[in-house]
Amino acid sequence: MKRYPALLAILFVLLMSGGLTISSAAQAGAEQSVEADALTLITTIPVGGEPDTIVVDCAGPDCSRRYDIAFFDKSTDLLHFLDGDTFVLGTEEIANYLLSAYTWLVYNRYHQQIYTLFDDVTCNNDFGFDCWEEVFVRVVAGRKSIGVFSVNEDFDSDPPSPSNTPRYGIAGFTLKQPYSEGSNNGRLFIHDYLKHNVDVVDLTADGSTYHNRQRFSYRDPETCYDQPVCTWNQPDENSLALETNHETLPADDLTDADDLYLNDGLIRVLRVKQGANMTANELQPVDFFNTFPYPNGTDGMMTAGSYDKLYVSSNLQSFEEGYVGIVSTTSNQLVETVNPKYQDQGIVYVDWYDPKRVFVTTTDAFGTYDPDSSLYLYLIYDDVIVDSLELVKNVSTLSFRNMVFDPVRRRLYITHDDSITVVQVNYGAGPAAPTELRASVELKPGEATTLSTPDDSVEISFPGNAVSQPTAVTYQEIHDLTAVLNSLTSKSTADSARLFEISAVLSSSSAPVTDFEGEFQQLKVNFTEKEVAGFDKTKLGLYRLVADSWELLPSSQLTSSENSVRAYITQTGTYALRDEGGSGGLPGNRNNIFLPVVVNGPSGK
Repeated sequence: MKRYPALLAILFVLLMSGGLTISSAAQAGAEQSVEADALTLITTIPVGGEPDTIVVDCAGPDCSRRYDIAFFDKSTDLLHFLDGDTFVLGTEEIANYLLSAYTWLVYNRYHQQIYTLFDDVTCNNDFGFDCWEEVFVRVVAGRKSIGVFSVNEDFDSDPPSPSNTPRYGIAGFTLKQPYSEGSNNGRLFIHDYLKHNVDVVDLTADGSTYHNRQRFSYRDPETCYDQPVCTWNQPDENSLALETNHETLPADDLTDADDLYLNDGLIRVLRVKQGANMTANELQPVDFFNTFPYPNGTDGMMTAGSYDKLYVSSNLQSFEEGYVGIVSTTSNQLVETVNPKYQDQGIVYVDWYDPKRVFVTTTDAFGTYDPDSSLYLYLIYDDVIVDSLELVKNVSTLSFRNMVFDPVRRRLYITHDDSITVVQVNYGAGPAAPTELRASVELKPGEATTLSTPDDSVEISFPGNAVSQPTAVTYQEIHDLTAVLNSLTSKSTADSARLFEISAVLSSSSAPVTDFEGEFQQLKVNFTEKEVAGFDKTKLGLYRLVADSWELLPSSQLTSSENSVRAYITQTGTYALRDEGGSGGLPGNRNNIFLPVVVNGPSGK
């Protein structure tokens, strides 16, 4: 995956010229660990195959209903799921087929959806040139595929033109999170390094499909167009990093645009206008030539938007030092470097919740044939290395592939070899505030409509006579009932397996609606064993908060075989899934608010 033969040649030249002094890996390893306790190795989980890109799939306030780690297996092109509590590999598999050296995942935190890329190629001759390679986005919610849409079908041309040659080479994939800037929907960016295009997909409000697709070409396709085989310099890691309007400095006002950093041998900067009709202007590229040891040393990138910074890691080294460059996104100038020991693995990860927290991986191997090399993790906080951890010892291959951090439970998941290593991180800001599950739908007179949550745990079926005017209905989970119950201190979140509010307003005036006109609005709640642990499952029912007490809905019906409860509702209001006495609140309750977990185990230092 890395360019190690070239690295060996460079190191040899430097050694012969006296420009580089190298100590043994064993000597260097004795010096590598920073004295701190921020990083603790929890476990390494063999999952088989070649685990690659990885995301945390977390639904509900504290993720106790579903807390999954989703990852791609490069050897089989399958998306797998790992339970984040038990570390048990799920039986569910989602197939993707992508003619690329790397697999791609991004995660929509608002809708709890995973986006993957795959392709479909049709060729008309033996050289592979006269092919149409269509790229698709697959949308995954829970542990199943819920939709597929095309990225580039608008750009199919017959015969193909130089700017729209059919072949497609993916080198980067990133997402602008929905509602990260006011009411904006999500936006996907896909980098085609073969033709030097960036395809931009504007998502619909529910994140499940697109409403607009555009393309920006950042340079000419050059001679690659008429060659059956092309050899462009494909970045080893994700070539895209996005800077949105989270900035703190007025000099970097991005109120109507986003800055897209693109690794194309140098770091290009594209300022992409917001709105349906995208325009993009190329800014001055970032210059690493005088700071990194070699101009082609840039690799993985990620932004810390609220601090106006871009972090860039290198997969080159002067053996004792790796290189993590820090770029000011207000000036697009390199302002500082952080130097963890040993060779960077080209992977840098910035915590989206606390962007002062940055992770980088390194190895002390000298080339690809060192049988005694180790893999290390470094934690950078506020641009200072605060801890390091030896993760894997005595490996003969350099095999870090990807990592993701969960700021709620403070766990870092790292894919390598045939395993996923889990690290507890206890440094910096507190855990992220829980994300409430939310879903909305508009009802129209005479039309039957169903409201479903992104994780399919709740479904409300509205008949055609539910409303006489267009009405917007919202399902909103609640994990803090203080505002709802006011002085009613005898009731708390620990009394219910799930708490939620159903509200409605007229679409024309936003006037509140308290009663539905129909009588058969069916509410169905699916639950897991983990969610109702501590409750009497045989007595679960749906309740509505009336005045100062919970009232069981008369039509509430439990179906134990499906782990679901149904009832008919006629009003908006605050509802709960609970048992007869509200006797929950034991450790399995999904509404408990968890503090950071501290795990004692081998540190690996």
